[in-house]
Amino acid sequence: MKPRKILASIDGSPSSFKALDTALKLAFNDTTITCVYVHENRPEYKSFFNPKVNAKIVKDASRFLDRAMKKCKKHNIRCNDKILHGRPGPRIVSFAQDHHFDLIVMGSRGIGKLAEIFLGSVSNYVVHKSKIPVTIVK
Repeated sequence: MKPRKILASIDGSPSSFKALDTALKLAFNDTTITCVYVHENRPEYKSFFNPKVNAKIVKDASRFLDRAMKKCKKHNIRCNDKILHGRPGPRIVSFAQDHHFDLIVMGSRGIGKLAEIFLGSVSNYVVHKSKIPVTIVK
């Protein structure tokens, strides 16, 4: 089955742009790719972050998504972009399910097994919690 709606998770890392390249290879003329950046506004960061820092994060997110949109347009694939707020894993899963995507494509940062045990992994979460097929790109 060819995917008509692909969610590409973009976090600015090289692996997220490799994932977008994979999504573009999987896309057909009638496919729409939605590039999603999730801004995690964690409560424990409130004492460290101020509005200027949050504005920079949103500006960086917009820059990453602009780059992704240009890649899609270069390949003549319809694309949208969206900045979401919350914990990345759960937001990606819920957004994909709520908007009836056929496929989620995302990069794996390769943080290592020990770091993953303590920190968790967005891609690991999405793979195990999503009811939608997921492609992880290294």
